[in-house]
Amino acid sequence: MAYFTELNLAVANIWNSADDFEKLLQHLNNENCKEVIIFCHTEHDHWSWAQYNKVLDLAKNKNVPVIITNGAYEVYRKIPRQEEYTTVHVPEFFFIYVLSIYSREKFSLSTVTIKDVTKIDYKNHFISMNRLAHRHRSKMIDILSLYNLIDNNAISWHNLEPYPYNYKFWEPKVLFLSDTFREGNYDCNYLPTEYYNSFCQLVVESDVDSLFVTEKTVYPLLLGKPFLVASCTGFHRYLDSLGFQSYTELFDYSFDLEPNETLRFSMIADNLRKLSTIPLSDLNALAESVREKVEYNKKMAIHYAINKDTYPDIFKRFYQVYKDTGIIVDHYTVSPIIDLENFDAKLSA
Repeated sequence: MAYFTELNLAVANIWNSADDFEKLLQHLNNENCKEVIIFCHTEHDHWSWAQYNKVLDLAKNKNVPVIITNGAYEVYRKIPRQEEYTTVHVPEFFFIYVLSIYSREKFSLSTVTIKDVTKIDYKNHFISMNRLAHRHRSKMIDILSLYNLIDNNAISWHNLEPYPYNYKFWEPKVLFLSDTFREGNYDCNYLPTEYYNSFCQLVVESDVDSLFVTEKTVYPLLLGKPFLVASCTGFHRYLDSLGFQSYTELFDYSFDLEPNETLRFSMIADNLRKLSTIPLSDLNALAESVREKVEYNKKMAIHYAINKDTYPDIFKRFYQVYKDTGIIVDHYTVSPIIDLENFDAKLSA
C-alpha cells in the first residue's frame, strides 16, 4: 500500500496484507486524500475483505471518492454497497500479466510456446491442472470420473481440504504431474511436461458465479493449445466477442449456453469422452484442422497484452504517471505493463 502525497492518492491492492489496508485507513483519515483506489482486477470477490466496509465507511464520511477495479466482466451475485464506489472492469488484465512473465529474463515466450500442434508425440488426450478444490472443481472432476476420463489423462489434484461437495463417482486423492507445482511451490508459470504432450486442455476456471478470465484461460490461448473452459454460462461466447476463434472442428459448444451447471459440466465431459475415442496416433492429423486457429489465437492474446488502446483508462493513467514521474502506483498493475515495453524486441532477441 502507498499514499502518494504529490498525487493526493491512497492506493491498495487486494493482494496486499491486512496491515496495508490499516495504513490506507490511517492515511485516508489523516492526510489530504482526494481519491482512494483499490486494485482488485486480480480477484473478483473484493467484497469479502474484512476491511471492505471500513474503507467505504471512512471514505463516505470524508467525502472521498473510491474506485475499485474488478477483473470480472460480469458478476452474477449481489455486491454489497456497490453504489458507493466506481467500478472499473478489467477483464483482460491476465493477458498483460501472463505475457509480462514471459517477457522477463527468467522466462522466454519462444521457449514455452507450442511451435506446431501437428508435430507432437501426444501421450494424453487432455490435461487439467487443479490446485484448490473449489466446489465447482470438485463437481467437474467427479463428472470426469463418471466418464472414466481421469486415469488415462493428465490430471492434477493438489488439495483435499473439504469444500462443500458430496462426491458421487470419485474417491478424492492427490494427483501430481511431472512439475514443481507441489509442496508449497505454487508457481503456475512452470508448466509440467504433460502440458506439451497433451492434445488439449480442460480449464476449470476460478469462479462460476462471475465471468472472470484468469491466467488459467490465458495460458492455452497464448501458448497455443486447444481448450475447453468449465466456468459460468456464456464464458466461451465472451471469448468469441473478444475475437478469439473457437475450436468448432473439435468440440460442440452448445454446453456454453446451458444454465444448469451439472448438465453444462457433463456436456463438457462428453466432448472430452468423444475426443478420447480417437487413437493418440491420429491426433496429429486432427490438430491440422485447427492449426491456423491456434496460431491466430496466440496473436490475439498478444494483441490484448501489448495494445495499450485496449487498456482501461485507469491503466493508461497510471502508466503515464510512471512515464512522467517514475512512480509505480501499484506494483501488480503497472509493473507488468512496464515489463511489456519493447516487447517485440524482446520476442525477437
